[in-house]
Amino acid sequence: MAGEHLSNQKKYRIEELVLNGKQERADRIVNSDVYSPIFQNQFYHPEAEPDLEGVNDDLSDILNDLFILEGEFVVLAESYKSLLEESILKIDTSKREAIAAREKIMDMNMICNEDNGFFQVRTLTNDDFIEKDVINNDNVITAWPNGFTTVDCKIIDIVGNGIEGNHYVFTNDEFIADKNFTGNRAAVTDDNITTIYEYQKINADQNEPYVFTDLNFDGTEAYCTITLEANEPITSIKILSPDNELVLREVQVSVDNDEYLTIMDEALKLNKRENIYLKSKYIYESGIIAFPLSTYIKISLSSDGYTGEKIAFLHEHLE
Repeated sequence: MAGEHLSNQKKYRIEELVLNGKQERADRIVNSDVYSPIFQNQFYHPEAEPDLEGVNDDLSDILNDLFILEGEFVVLAESYKSLLEESILKIDTSKREAIAAREKIMDMNMICNEDNGFFQVRTLTNDDFIEKDVINNDNVITAWPNGFTTVDCKIIDIVGNGIEGNHYVFTNDEFIADKNFTGNRAAVTDDNITTIYEYQKINADQNEPYVFTDLNFDGTEAYCTITLEANEPITSIKILSPDNELVLREVQVSVDNDEYLTIMDEALKLNKRENIYLKSKYIYESGIIAFPLSTYIKISLSSDGYTGEKIAFLHEHLE
């Protein structure tokens, strides 16, 4: 707790001074305010003979004060960390409650429009099922698996009609990629919410001049196919994306990276929850894709719309 480290460090310094026969200096620390520094300002006349022992004692006092500050900063940092973690937990709880309330309203609106025999909607939880019959993962209730483990995957290839990363995005007179490049393939599988992988296609009107090689005039959406290899066979993956217009086009799986089986070829927007009332084969907003036991997975994605970000490029004039 704050102050405990300070008191202990002062106590150690007092005991050290008493042990070395420096009672007067020790008494000064005892009689001082608990939060005042051990070191007291000293004035040394430039022509006076230096008191080496006194200077060494002053340096020791300063060193102890630095130890105290270090310890107090550590304690405060831990306190702030706990406060932030508690705040984040409360925000997440409130967010989940708000989402549940929104979903309940959406459910009511949909059901009342389709069937007037219903008068209320109740959210199902684990308590509504026999113990261990189901598992609730991010509000997605599924049958309880026989076993569960997380497996590392690596990118074999990414191909498409665009480019990887945010090379041309320009904001506040600087290229965003200089500080946060989003074309690192490791970000696809690192399970870190602070890293982002981006695949983009830059389209322009036919009347625009052709100014750099990555500019396109065909007007088609960006699309790419990501080929993954798992360290051992898996049966599902989870795609996390903040883009509500991200479209999953196709999923293919294989055990040998030679023959692939298509297990999903109906275009769907992963994060468009409203589609849950129209198509029941996918749990929207979950990002979960299930398939037969496989080692290699090909995921085809595309965009649906544009971001309107400001772009720029550097033109190099060669003579």
